[in-house]
Amino acid sequence: MKKILTAVATVAALSANPAVAEESFELQTKGFLTWYAGFAKQNNTVYTTGGSNTPTALTDGAVRLLGYDKASLITDGEVDFVGTYKFNEDNKLSFFMSIDIVRDEVNVDLSYFKWDGKAGRFIVGNSKNVSNMMAVTAPDAGTLGIQDTYATNLIALPYGFAVNPATYSIIDNDTAKVSYISPEMGGLQLGATVMPSDAGLSSGDAFYVSEKTRLKYGANVAVLYTKDFGKTVLSVSANYAYAKPTFKGMSYSGTDVEEKNVHQYGGGISIQRGNLTVGGSVNVVNTSDEIGRHFNIGGRSLAKGVSWDFGVGYNFGPLETSMSMIQSRANSFFEKGKKDVYTLGLLAVRYHITKGLSVYGEGGYINFNSARQDDDYSNDSPLFTMGVTVRF
Repeated sequence: MKKILTAVATVAALSANPAVAEESFELQTKGFLTWYAGFAKQNNTVYTTGGSNTPTALTDGAVRLLGYDKASLITDGEVDFVGTYKFNEDNKLSFFMSIDIVRDEVNVDLSYFKWDGKAGRFIVGNSKNVSNMMAVTAPDAGTLGIQDTYATNLIALPYGFAVNPATYSIIDNDTAKVSYISPEMGGLQLGATVMPSDAGLSSGDAFYVSEKTRLKYGANVAVLYTKDFGKTVLSVSANYAYAKPTFKGMSYSGTDVEEKNVHQYGGGISIQRGNLTVGGSVNVVNTSDEIGRHFNIGGRSLAKGVSWDFGVGYNFGPLETSMSMIQSRANSFFEKGKKDVYTLGLLAVRYHITKGLSVYGEGGYINFNSARQDDDYSNDSPLFTMGVTVRF
């Protein structure tokens, strides 16, 4: 609420001067609304919490697994408020606030100020980091997403499963930070993010485990290079992320948790020629298994291992298609020397009916293959979705 009041106060202040409002200030509302029907036939039993020795089960007469239907109707949307104050042709101040709607939950997501000038772009507030904003990954025309997928709206993530679901750093999520992106210089851009603390963390963020388990600070650096060779466009990215957590008062099996730094290295490449795009990316997480065990939160876990994606996209006229997959191989939190393997593959087709309106369908397969011998710590399913998206 405080973020909303701050944004409203900013609009009011900038709009107080009639001349400013008429000549220099612009307020826009934009966003999207997606409605889709999805199907996933997951395991009949699966451990979804650690508080019981028996898995949650689907009985013969039941069709739900902790809120997961075999067939689901899902609404996903976002409303963005963007205010811009233009000082001159080279200097512009903007504020951005995003409201997310997923299923029946509504929350303020991103909220930040942005300054664009000759020296580059500065972003201050709750935003994504530069390794996310400047990432080059596999083509994806769908809605579930290959990176940091929404497929877990349709299939339950097993308890304690180690996975890095993206090829860029997502562990800081939308926490408060300061970012800088340089102007383009011959196709090259540089970026840096500093997270001075864990301000803005909530229970859904990977670095939030308790009030005693916090992120001391972190940083990201990224490079993006884009070059046009006639009919061919080459895009290359590289990034590095660093984080220093604290485990004050935390222990595992009676032993205090050792505080160790977290390092992530990643990069991607994409080649577009005409209507065809081929691309992929990779991310390496270097941390201790101990840290990963404590940061296993809601599918955005931090685990030592490697994740990669690869895909092909082809567009012709109003039709957009992609065929992509992502895989994560991460050290198991419970089976020393073994890995949990996560694989997601999606084929997506989207048809743009008119500006701002499209229909789509996608199908694929997801597999959470746990290193633990009990099959109830694994889950897999075919996935099918079809729906409509309105952008405004």
